Amino acid sequence: MGAAESSTSSRPPGTMLLAKEQPEKSKRTNRGPKRKCVLLFDDDDENDASHSSSTLLLNRKDVLRLVWNLPKRLRLTWRKLFDTNTDGLSFTLLLESLTKNEATSFCIAVETKEKKGEIFGALMVFPEREGLTLNKTEWQGLSESYLFTFPQKQANVKRQPKKFLASANTDGHYCWCCRDMVASERFPNGLAFGGKEYPIKHFAMHIDEHMETLTTRKTGVTYEGWGCEDSNIENETMTIERVEVWQCDAEDERGEKPKKKNNIVAEMDGSAAVAAQKMKMKGGESHKNGDGGVLSEKHREARFLATVGSTKIALE
Repeated sequence: MGAAESSTSSRPPGTMLLAKEQPEKSKRTNRGPKRKCVLLFDDDDENDASHSSSTLLLNRKDVLRLVWNLPKRLRLTWRKLFDTNTDGLSFTLLLESLTKNEATSFCIAVETKEKKGEIFGALMVFPEREGLTLNKTEWQGLSESYLFTFPQKQANVKRQPKKFLASANTDGHYCWCCRDMVASERFPNGLAFGGKEYPIKHFAMHIDEHMETLTTRKTGVTYEGWGCEDSNIENETMTIERVEVWQCDAEDERGEKPKKKNNIVAEMDGSAAVAAQKMKMKGGESHKNGDGGVLSEKHREARFLATVGSTKIALE
């Protein structure tokens, strides 16, 4: 982690660089360089104190422990989409952040008042350029999706997550999202993960449409091990304290620089700067005004054709 932290002075504000966790050095034979995961925040909130690792529900190390078994496209850049600390307990704003065009695969973390410090979460994977659809009345997501929990933080103890991956015989009930349906057990409103929509009590994890309660149920139908004896999952309804959402496949446009055109393309654009520079280096006084010699304006086309014949042109 030291390498990532030492580069803080050179990276743009509003970002966190995460060096991917690596195995022991003895097992790194013939492996490439470390990969990094970038956490991005909205420009308007760059100086927000809620972006420090101590105030995030999922801090730097937590994210590292979640991403290692994801497809590569979901390990590179995460963008914070929603946080009740800044956006309030609004189910409408939550769904807007999850269903807007650029948001596809996402990670949601929930803290409750009854189990403060513990985190219940879901990491939902969707096909590229697709995402969650509101009021679809059917289950959504891919088999790479999983649920997870984090225990309370303890001094000098690594905070390792428990992951509950899709079972081998999964029913495909990864994610359910409804808001405007007439209240019924068949089409319940809310955001849910795993289990069954009918009856509603069979959801593995469910956030109600008022964003007031989180309900967990002992059912391993979709996600293997969820609700087993050592999972710490009970059949209970808890009061939501905080919710945090991250987009897992955000595009990182920081640091993009316009590519410089090579000399040939500059001439194709009608620039005489290249010829002028050459004349200056040659020190040819007779060419300063373009009155004669091979660098003069009248020989420009001939120079261009001669150069094209031996040089590869990359048009940008």
